[in-house]
Amino acid sequence: MEKSPGIRVVRGLRPDAAVPGAADHLGSHYDAFQDWDPEKKKLVCRTLRYVAHVNGASLQFFSSTDSALVKKAKELIGQYAFGGVTSGQLAQDYNKPLLVPAGADSLAGILGVGADASQSAVKNAFVAQYPQI
Repeated sequence: MEKSPGIRVVRGLRPDAAVPGAADHLGSHYDAFQDWDPEKKKLVCRTLRYVAHVNGASLQFFSSTDSALVKKAKELIGQYAFGGVTSGQLAQDYNKPLLVPAGADSLAGILGVGADASQSAVKNAFVAQYPQI
């Protein structure tokens, strides 16, 4: 059975967020997630990017076993704690740890041009692969 990566939500007040007090999403246990089937990873990443985008949030994957990802997570926390500046980095390839700042994504980039961008369509695609209890 695959170890399920966790999603942590960090609340922060960002002046550039679409919704005041928007959450940034940290996907933990990337070390376990990176070995998943590519099609499953693609669907999970697409769904997480969609949720983050429509809520005006950033999305970042994290693993305590990868020093580069630990550093990026510390930078994100530092932004909120000390008012730092964003790094401006962007990683949208689902084969690598995602790092998508708020506002840097688009529905066409996430789902493809002309795809149904409704919440129900995205949810139905996810639930078809991962039935809800």
